[in-house]
Amino acid sequence: MLSAVPKSWFSRDYEFIANGAVVAKIDLSIFRERGTLTIHGQDFEFGRESLWAGTFFLRRAGATVVTAKKPSVFRRELQVKFGGRAFSLVVASFFGRRFLLREGGREVGSVAPAHMFTRKAIVDLPESLPLEVQVFMAWLVINIWQRNDSD
Repeated sequence: MLSAVPKSWFSRDYEFIANGAVVAKIDLSIFRERGTLTIHGQDFEFGRESLWAGTFFLRRAGATVVTAKKPSVFRRELQVKFGGRAFSLVVASFFGRRFLLREGGREVGSVAPAHMFTRKAIVDLPESLPLEVQVFMAWLVINIWQRNDSD
């Protein structure tokens, strides 16, 4: 399990902590939906194919690692594809901020606020997913939260 913690009070950048140690960092670019993910000195690029629509991606050295697509502007849901596997990140309840990760219709994890009035998150995703994929999925949810907060 990971904790996602903003780097400072007003920062949109995050650190991901496991067992008391920082294991990953997200640094957003000036363009809100783009940035760099760093894990053990390895950099990954993440973002969205286009400003208004398109697929979210995580790439390393130009190769796509994982993609996500929002099937509808009316639903808080993302369809994620990684290594031949298909997942859905869906909001748990209409008014809530907790997202469930489903694979084949079965709940396998979640990303949720640490408590009601915080930007910190608890990332409880399957350990079978590489760390970069877990962090990317967490970023997708955090990005939705940030969008909703700015509306």
